[in-house]
Amino acid sequence: MKLNYIFLSTFFLSIFLGATTSLAASDEQKTIGSLDAPVLIEAFSDFQCPFCADWHKNTYSQIEKNYITEGNVRVVIRHFPISALHEGALPSARAVECSAEQGKLKEFIDTVYNNQKALSTKNLESYADKLGLNVEKFNTCVVSPRIEAIINADLADGEARGVMGTPAFFVNGEIIEGAQSYDVFKEVIDRSLGVKSAKKLPKKTTGYDQMTEPVRGNGKAPVLITGYMGYNDPYSKQAWQTLDQLSDIYGENIGFEFRHYPLEFQDPLYFLALAGECTLSVGGIDAFFKFSDILMTNESTRQTAEDAIATAQGLGLEISDCVANELLLPEVINDMDDGTAFGVSGTPSFSVNGELVVGAVPLESFREVIDRYLPGIKTEPVKIGYCGDGLCGYDEMCTEDCGEAYVYTEPYMDPYYDVEPTSYYGFQNPFWLLLLWFF
Repeated sequence: MKLNYIFLSTFFLSIFLGATTSLAASDEQKTIGSLDAPVLIEAFSDFQCPFCADWHKNTYSQIEKNYITEGNVRVVIRHFPISALHEGALPSARAVECSAEQGKLKEFIDTVYNNQKALSTKNLESYADKLGLNVEKFNTCVVSPRIEAIINADLADGEARGVMGTPAFFVNGEIIEGAQSYDVFKEVIDRSLGVKSAKKLPKKTTGYDQMTEPVRGNGKAPVLITGYMGYNDPYSKQAWQTLDQLSDIYGENIGFEFRHYPLEFQDPLYFLALAGECTLSVGGIDAFFKFSDILMTNESTRQTAEDAIATAQGLGLEISDCVANELLLPEVINDMDDGTAFGVSGTPSFSVNGELVVGAVPLESFREVIDRYLPGIKTEPVKIGYCGDGLCGYDEMCTEDCGEAYVYTEPYMDPYYDVEPTSYYGFQNPFWLLLLWFF
């Protein structure tokens, strides 16, 4: 009996150690760069996540050029497939893991990110074949429980360490969330290497305000909307269009004051906001709003300091020295401090005569707030609805609802939705949608 117990114990221990060794060995296969590199970046990725592909193309490529090839950084791929959002996330994670076992990790990742809309099992097999993998071994590998266990282990590890979405990174244990720019990673990498960076993230405690805040429209209007926004924020861009429509509707009865509230993962060193302040300083309020119109109507959410400087130059303004010297950075910090004190925690957020409105809310929601401060002002009602309901709405081009003279471009708002009268929260953030999906 004692011998049987020892035998069984040894047997199960060998299985456990074997499984542990398999998982550990996979880390070496999933490593890009020298195993002896002093800085480790663990990249939790979903291979059908567009933000992951964006980071891989724009940020990873620079890290590889400047750090990995020099032997200072190694990147370990961690799987974090969000299957609830991306049908191809789990199959591509299996395929990437199996490509690593055949020594084609980097090539396969490049291929997957370049073909995010074609990640079926058949497509993945085709990519393996084109990259010279043993397709028979590949097909056996992708359905192996061992590969499933590796992916599940990465998922569990990420969740335990606070990963809530992709991409997410740990640079020698320090978390970086989102598809942030090369400058953000450079700052953390250089700090880990003991190198003093040329630029450091500004501290939010040095704000002062010496310049008049830019106001579009009537600065003495009975309703003042103060917007806390970011030039690379897609929801601020959406709200910018709504503000234009409000201006058309209310005219001299409203004014709009712009305040900077750059989020670090969208404008890491606050260069875009700083460029805005420099444009205001050099060119005045009209130039500032022309500059802001260009950045806000640009669909890109990865505009850089160079883009902003070029935009100002297109307006006949030279702001490169102002941006480089960060002379007006305290103005940006002051805007952020004021916003935080008011209750702003994300963008866009607005003060309507001191009343907080959060998110890129629909036009009609804004109007409900504004109209409370303009009881004697009559404006035309906004038509809302869906195609075929007899109302003109949601970018409709159908003549039965809109006719030929009425072209409507407002986002659809359910006319039966009961809107809270004091504070509005825009749940357009994908994180909230994911939570709602689960619950």
